[in-house]
Amino acid sequence: MHPLKRALEAARRRGPRAHWWAGMGLALALACAAGAAQAACGRNTGGAGPSGNQYDGYNGALFQIAVPAGRTTYALPAYPVAGEILFASEVMLPTLGEGRAQGQAAPLYDCAAGAIEEFRGGSALLPGHTNLYDSGVQGIGYRVYYYYVSDSENVAAPVTNTNTYKRGVLVFPFNGSPLGNNLKARIEFVATGGPISPGQLAPSKIYGQASVSNTNGVTVQQPYRVFLASAISVTPPTCDIKNPTALAVRLPSVPVHLLTRDEGRGITSTTLDVACSSPSEVSPTVTVTASNTVSGYPATLGNLETGTNAAKGVGVQLWLYDPAAGTFRNPTFGAVTHGMGAAVESLPSSRWQFRVGGSYLPVDATVTAGRVSASAILKFTYP
Repeated sequence: MHPLKRALEAARRRGPRAHWWAGMGLALALACAAGAAQAACGRNTGGAGPSGNQYDGYNGALFQIAVPAGRTTYALPAYPVAGEILFASEVMLPTLGEGRAQGQAAPLYDCAAGAIEEFRGGSALLPGHTNLYDSGVQGIGYRVYYYYVSDSENVAAPVTNTNTYKRGVLVFPFNGSPLGNNLKARIEFVATGGPISPGQLAPSKIYGQASVSNTNGVTVQQPYRVFLASAISVTPPTCDIKNPTALAVRLPSVPVHLLTRDEGRGITSTTLDVACSSPSEVSPTVTVTASNTVSGYPATLGNLETGTNAAKGVGVQLWLYDPAAGTFRNPTFGAVTHGMGAAVESLPSSRWQFRVGGSYLPVDATVTAGRVSASAILKFTYP
């Protein structure tokens, strides 16, 4: 009679999970009272138990648990707090039910007392932390769970389980076991409290894996492993204009004689809706650059129109609205301008509105009628 099968069946008959699944690691069931401690564990390749029930062999491929990343990028948070879970990824563990399939979770049987299973992260623990591992990205650690049901019912790496039975069975966690049907593999990414730098969260570093020792050299082929399925790039926050059609400002037609008398120079403005990937307490900065500037005139663009229909002696002066002062002012080309955005949401906000305007400005003693066009580049930068 196969010792593994006797152990599994005896465990099923006993029922209470605290007895069979002690610690959930070396889920160690007494095979039978007879016999001394064994010299080495046996590898489970499947077979029939004393009742005639068939049990599957260990399925190592099934216990290589790829946890979906759920994203390809993650923008740096504005104000990370030490211990804050930045984001988490999880996936259900295999479901094996209560029959022969349970053998797929059991790689070793007939293990002597003192055999050890450990489940640890794929890198070093961070100094001062008991279950946060180095993620390879400054300011972010990761926590990997042996299994996770809820915040109050879980086991996180590192964990060590020691066999206290004469003849024990190593069983990895699965759904359909006495622990229930809601077991998950889970990886959490946690702020360490230091500055977070851009980088990559790589599957080669983000994982937890089981190993065994004190088994007289018997190893587990394809041991239980929980790993990040794909890389996540940690990037600086970005900002995008959500209403790009508002970037075009159409100035009204104005008679030449009004411009030369300082009339007809009213500001025509547009409102840009800027959304950033992370919230902040202060607005993004704005930098205005252009290649067609007019020397000697502040924040003024030269006319890009050419030919007989082009106006002469007139440019377009740029304006930014200062919400604190309640008025428009000229930007300085190439300089970073602060405080021009108005928060759309309560602070910290990820959405900001910027009012940008233009007006005609004579740049020569002689102004002739015609078409006027000009362009500039606005760069919004996360603070």
